[in-house]
Amino acid sequence: MARIRGNDGTVTVGGTAVGSVTAFTLNQSVTTMDSSAMGDAWDTHIIGSKSWSGTVDVRWDFDDSGQTAMTAGSSVTLNLYPEGNTTGNAEWTGTVTLTALDYSQSHNETASQSFTFQGNGTFTENTVA
Repeated sequence: MARIRGNDGTVTVGGTAVGSVTAFTLNQSVTTMDSSAMGDAWDTHIIGSKSWSGTVDVRWDFDDSGQTAMTAGSSVTLNLYPEGNTTGNAEWTGTVTLTALDYSQSHNETASQSFTFQGNGTFTENTVA
């Protein structure tokens, strides 16, 4: 079974690399609608629309152009590369709205940021060309 090393992942926003990434998440979901009726012994459902969302966590660097391009409320093209941005590797991409930015720092730790996003339209799975 092939394994992906977590430290190989990279992120770009609007084509600009985001520096000091420590983690990212990607969530895909679908809505379901109840299609059962009175008298049915079991619930049934049909599939509705799809959505996607996630987070990008970084070691905060206020000089990093990738990080500064992500501001709450902005709409950007986001590319997530779980294996790195190398030809033939997986690439997840789409337009997102940045819905939250969280800053964190504590004693003996580097300051960090977490960017929360909501997909706006289609999410695409490709391979890096």
